[in-house]
Amino acid sequence: MTGLGGQVLLLTLTTAVGAQLWAFCLCLLITVASFGFLFPALSAVGQSRGRTAPGTMSALLGAAQFSFGAAGSPLVGLFGTRSAVPMAVVMSAFLALTTAGAVICRHQSTAASGQ
Repeated sequence: MTGLGGQVLLLTLTTAVGAQLWAFCLCLLITVASFGFLFPALSAVGQSRGRTAPGTMSALLGAAQFSFGAAGSPLVGLFGTRSAVPMAVVMSAFLALTTAGAVICRHQSTAASGQ
């Protein structure tokens, strides 16, 4: 959630006041710092869900990370290179998908434990 908040803040500030270096660095710091909490937690959840085939789950997690990274770079380039807005939009979209996936996984795990 913090990473998504940092990107939404960057998108809002960039469209409102332009690309100020201090705003860009601060928002990117918030986003990237949250990855230290996000990536290990997502890996642990993924590995717990793929308990029967840990090697396959590890490979899928790695492939997913590289695939999203490979898809993100050209998407930013398609929308323009003169502003931070395309980067903020693409990162916000990917982080929103990640947040939605985490909420779905949490809902599934609470529903399964309640039965």
